Amino acid sequence: MILRPVYEVGDARLYQAGSKRLDGYEPSDVAAEYRIAMVLNVAPHPNPKMAFYVLTYRHVPFGDNSQFRSALPNIEPAVAEAAATLTAGGNVLTHCYYGVNRSGLVNALIIRDIEKCSGRDALARLRERRRGACGGNDHFVAYLNDLEAP
Repeated sequence: MILRPVYEVGDARLYQAGSKRLDGYEPSDVAAEYRIAMVLNVAPHPNPKMAFYVLTYRHVPFGDNSQFRSALPNIEPAVAEAAATLTAGGNVLTHCYYGVNRSGLVNALIIRDIEKCSGRDALARLRERRRGACGGNDHFVAYLNDLEAP
């Protein structure tokens, strides 16, 4: 498996994948090979096998439609924790099912938190490395485009 970082803070890397892409790989191998300190799973179902091999595992499921806004009170603390893990030097893996929409939104929010930039700028930075980030999801893109810098 080849995971490419979508963002870097010093030596720490932010990875994005879909749980579908992770199928067939042993969680212990993924965690060890990429030195994953935190997994942020936004897929509908938890991945308990992965939770066993990383220091921090968060499962924050939400939908791909406009109702994701109701999940923001749960998403925001997980984003802050992922940003803190990265700035402290730990690698983070975010995943949803395909690794495009929900994980893309979360990664843009993580980048925004670290860079103190607008959501629009964070999405542009993410798309430099992950062209399909947010997968054309109009709800997520509009939300990010309206977010000011923190």
